[in-house]
Amino acid sequence: MSILTIEKFSLFTLNLSILLFIVLLIGLIGNLLVIYVVLNYGLLKTVTNKYLLHLALSDVIFLSGVPFFISSIMTRSWLFGGFTCKIFFLTQGVNQYTSIIILSLLSFDRYLAVCHAAKSIAWRSRFNPNILIISIWILSFLLMLPIILFTTLDEAGASAVQCTINLPLSQSRIPYFIYVAYTSSITFFLPLTLMTFFHIKIIYRLRNRLPRQHCRSRISMRARRKVTILVLSVISVHLICCTPYWTFQMLATSGLLSQTNYILIPMSSLTQFLLFVNSSTNPILYAFLSEVFRTSFKRVFYCCSTINNNNEIIQEKYLD
Repeated sequence: MSILTIEKFSLFTLNLSILLFIVLLIGLIGNLLVIYVVLNYGLLKTVTNKYLLHLALSDVIFLSGVPFFISSIMTRSWLFGGFTCKIFFLTQGVNQYTSIIILSLLSFDRYLAVCHAAKSIAWRSRFNPNILIISIWILSFLLMLPIILFTTLDEAGASAVQCTINLPLSQSRIPYFIYVAYTSSITFFLPLTLMTFFHIKIIYRLRNRLPRQHCRSRISMRARRKVTILVLSVISVHLICCTPYWTFQMLATSGLLSQTNYILIPMSSLTQFLLFVNSSTNPILYAFLSEVFRTSFKRVFYCCSTINNNNEIIQEKYLD
């Protein structure tokens, strides 16, 4: 690398780290706010919002990896030891599995609610969402366990320790390509196919049946449509943010990208950055697209403001 290239890379790393810190703050505050309002406000205790609650929890866990990622790109080394390395990969992987399974279930739930209302009631009464969600978390941990066994520190140099996955026959590109193909199929391509199918059916139903409904049915269908738009927006942002990551991973492990190309590191960092952005945008979508969420968020800030004002009044009276 030339001196100019190194300077550009350093500036890129600094700017990316600042953006990551902003994303971390927005994501943590927003997702913790979602968790709080769903747990405390009765209007938000619906089946759909139970899924969104655990999606927010999954995003908080994923965002906890941001400080470690910032440290890694700033120092180009892993400073936190082997155990933390495994925990880092565990939290990142569990989020990928958990979030995509939750989004797939949300899509299926919306599909039943809009296209097969009677089946939706039977589905929700037969399959408790809490049990389904707990099963999702357990399944995600089980799917990540084999990967954690191969997660290790790669001491390439005296000052360059990397937290990485060392698969058997690591000298060959084939095991890594198989791993990426397997992971991307489970956490991206297969769910994408299912969600696309469900939402094509939903959109067709909403466009063709709404004008012919009776007044009461139309109101019910409009309410379902609003929820469906919210879910579809969350899924769309997820796909927009995750597509570059998995595309890059497939290209890198297939050998189509030169491993000596210095642009690979910034490209990899940017695709990872988009994953963190995805975990911070959902609360913003809820605030814009859901009146109930928007009202609940306002209530939280109003209560905080009221408490602060009351404290100020008490302090003034005490001083008087």
